[in-house]
Amino acid sequence: MRRSFSGQLLTATCVVAATLTTPLCEAFAESASAQEETAITDENRETVRMKTVFGQRVADMEAGCVVAEYFLLEKEFEQTKTNYDQRIALLTATIRGKSTAERRRRFKTIVDMGNAKTAIDKYHTRMKKACHPRYLSDALDADLKACDLDSAEAKLGKLRGIRRQLKLIGDQMRTVSKGGVGVANTAAIDVEAVSIWTVNAPPFFEGAEKAVRDYRAKQKSTPNGGDVCTDGEVIELDDVSGPPPEPAADPLGEDLCERVDGELLDPDYERDCNLLAPILGTWVNLELGGSIEFRLQADRTLSAFVGAANQRMEYYGYSNGMEILRGYRLAGVDGGTWLVWVNSGAEFSAKMPSREAGEQFGQAAWNQTRATIFIPKNDPNSIKLPGQLQWRLSDGKKWVRQR
Repeated sequence: MRRSFSGQLLTATCVVAATLTTPLCEAFAESASAQEETAITDENRETVRMKTVFGQRVADMEAGCVVAEYFLLEKEFEQTKTNYDQRIALLTATIRGKSTAERRRRFKTIVDMGNAKTAIDKYHTRMKKACHPRYLSDALDADLKACDLDSAEAKLGKLRGIRRQLKLIGDQMRTVSKGGVGVANTAAIDVEAVSIWTVNAPPFFEGAEKAVRDYRAKQKSTPNGGDVCTDGEVIELDDVSGPPPEPAADPLGEDLCERVDGELLDPDYERDCNLLAPILGTWVNLELGGSIEFRLQADRTLSAFVGAANQRMEYYGYSNGMEILRGYRLAGVDGGTWLVWVNSGAEFSAKMPSREAGEQFGQAAWNQTRATIFIPKNDPNSIKLPGQLQWRLSDGKKWVRQR
């Protein structure tokens, strides 16, 4: 059932999607390849089986959307859940008169299948967030609001690829309907799903194109080239170029990934520290000075602190030891263009000393954000921070790992 689509069609659509791998596939969850193995028992057999059946395929979709595979997976999700519903109904209907041991066994099996259905729903949600035009369009808008043009353009690239694939599939289906020779098993294509996307998706494609185009135009029209996130405001600062200052002595709390003679003080965090190693530690700004420190927290989320504030940080209200990012969770490792990325955290907007409540930056607040933090493969000694925070800390200038 997994490969009922033709090899030719999948090959053609894969070629289109092959260039779309980005660090912003809205993975929103750790890829199956990075998860620890789970022992199979009579109580979790079906739940674990769903990871085997769908885990890697959904992770592949997050890395690069293949429309034909998307439709196939949706059909398999629905068929598998229906199968579970039928099995649960049968076990429930025939439980009367069974022994206590058998009733307990059936109850555990029913719970397992219910958990398997929940796992399918989670895989389906991950796939939609990564590849459905509506979700991609919403995420693109969120990136632009966070002033993260790079992330928005990556999502726009995925939307363009999906649009090309839809056209390819539509052309093949029309060829067959007119009596032409199509790829093998063309009849297996989900005609209804293709039709729905063909009708409903274009507004998302067009809206995303317009949103990025408008953002670029506004960015160009901002006085002196200031970022669109400044609302046209351009801050003139004294020249503070030079080597970064020494990190502040203020304690930032326990470093769970600190090693003594190569060993962690708490081995329970070994896996988290290894996976997040490209992000953890001290980052400096060579142009403006200053440093920030990324630490793993006890709940296995990632936080960032100001190590040594540069002049721009102080101008916007950031000081030594201040926590500026928190709650970020591992979203994926070793992707197409990124070493590691985290998301779903909160960003601290400090109160600007010269501003009052009601004015821009006039009040300190934590803001939940859909922005991502990642390390690019082609520049592993730099880090990509959320757009507005990077602007306030360093005017968009690069943060690099401290040597």
